[in-house]
Amino acid sequence: MSPKFFNRVLVVACCVALAAAGSAAAQGPVAKADVGSSSIDWQATGNFSLQLTVSGPGDFYLQKTFGVGEAASFSLFDKSGQVVPAGSYTFELRAIPNLDQATRDDLEAARAAGKDGSAVLSKAGVTPGQARVQSGSFAVRDGAILMGGAEEAGAAKPAGGNQLAAKDVVYNDDLIVEGSACIGFDCVNNENFGFDTLRLKENNLRIKFQDTSSSASFPSNDWQLTANDSSSGGLNYFSIDDIDGGKTPFKIEAGARNNALYVEADGDIGIGTANPAVDVEVETGNTPTLRLNQDGSSGFTAQTWDVAGNETNFFVRDVTNGSKLPFKIIPGAPTNSLYISSSGNVGIGDSTPDDKLDVENGVLRVEASSSSGDPRFYAVTNQAETGTSGQPGFKFENTNSGQTWDFRIGGAGNLILNSNGGGVEFTFGTNGDFSATGTKSFTVMDPDASGKQIYYAALEGPEAGTYYRGTAELVDGQAKIQLPDFFSKVTETDGMTVQLTPVGGWGQLYVDKLTPDQLVVRVAHGGKDLKFHYLVQGIRTGYKDFQVERSGGNALQ
Repeated sequence: MSPKFFNRVLVVACCVALAAAGSAAAQGPVAKADVGSSSIDWQATGNFSLQLTVSGPGDFYLQKTFGVGEAASFSLFDKSGQVVPAGSYTFELRAIPNLDQATRDDLEAARAAGKDGSAVLSKAGVTPGQARVQSGSFAVRDGAILMGGAEEAGAAKPAGGNQLAAKDVVYNDDLIVEGSACIGFDCVNNENFGFDTLRLKENNLRIKFQDTSSSASFPSNDWQLTANDSSSGGLNYFSIDDIDGGKTPFKIEAGARNNALYVEADGDIGIGTANPAVDVEVETGNTPTLRLNQDGSSGFTAQTWDVAGNETNFFVRDVTNGSKLPFKIIPGAPTNSLYISSSGNVGIGDSTPDDKLDVENGVLRVEASSSSGDPRFYAVTNQAETGTSGQPGFKFENTNSGQTWDFRIGGAGNLILNSNGGGVEFTFGTNGDFSATGTKSFTVMDPDASGKQIYYAALEGPEAGTYYRGTAELVDGQAKIQLPDFFSKVTETDGMTVQLTPVGGWGQLYVDKLTPDQLVVRVAHGGKDLKFHYLVQGIRTGYKDFQVERSGGNALQ
């Protein structure tokens, strides 16, 4: 046997071991059935829950988990009150361990730590990796459920000239038959064999391999080939039975489609096809699917995933949680749409990602899916976990020009930006302060000169200043100016100054009163009333002690 063929047969064996229904395990049946004409109830034989799965004609499929002490039940009627389709049904019962919350927490912690939880399960009295499973079949016919009951009796030996010898015949030498052989109560003289070499013919067909090895060092397991159930309402199938283990690892139901399982000469395996083009090919007319079902029999929370594909997308489906589709690939997606390198870096459109996330020739967008959404980026450094004091941030680079901009959180917790790896260009402080090494300015397009811009730089000084300006007029030598609330709310009482500019003539103006709320201006004795401009300046509330010179390394960090 070639290694390639062996490996592919191993794949099939694993699939069969995971998916095929087995009979009751060696420790006894999982449940006892109470069969009525319109329902079947299975009562667990131990302190565990039952997961019942039933499949039947067409697309009929039912799966439900019943609590400890609750009988697993199948009804002849569906939710709408209609009788389920007539035909043969197969059922499978799985024992789900009854674990306390502490054990479940320990299992979850083991899973998070990358362990299989075997020690936790053993401590709880559950044998790891040995699920208790019981399966069987029943039929729905003429509006009633048929299951078990009397087995069909073996056919009577034919009378007259066709009667076979009543005594056993023992040959002490090799038996060679030049022709065909028929074994069974229903064989007749002049049997028409066609191309059959060996024929089994009666109503209960079994071939048993009974190994009589008595030495402990030799294998001695008994096996059996079975064709069809022997009970009323049973299933039509062919199976390989592990007699000593009390299991049925391989079963084929009657009516299975052509090439349900096909192994080519080169070892390729086809599921639904006789021409597999690759190691394993699954073929069907609508959305070929692989289901991964963690059934809870090992103590872990039950979870079912589907991996499937069709003409609209390839997807992963979270069956347990409302059949959500957390992952999709649309046909025609370009090569390297999503690429994970051996270093763990992720490339989007890039097969050589240089960082944890590398987007090639595109735009990375974070978008809210609803009006209540809150799109954002997170860059996190956890010193306790990493043992470093790294500064999380974002970096923008033009690989053609070499220009880079680096946004990051500095050692003092401020958001800082620098260019081309040089010194810090500007800082957003945790207290709301903004600092920069260059000018602070605004720019507008020149409305009269196409292609030109007008730049205005912000006024700078050794204080955090506020101002309010306007025009007023003296009346009877006095002007009372009420300063707006928004000015008084952000201006310190101390440190205010005023500039007065007469308009239309000369005048000796002076400030009679100045508070954040009011400015009173008067003219010198004998002066005339006139208009004037005023500029009131103050210090922003809370910044009276603004420090101009500061010690330390890079001031912006």
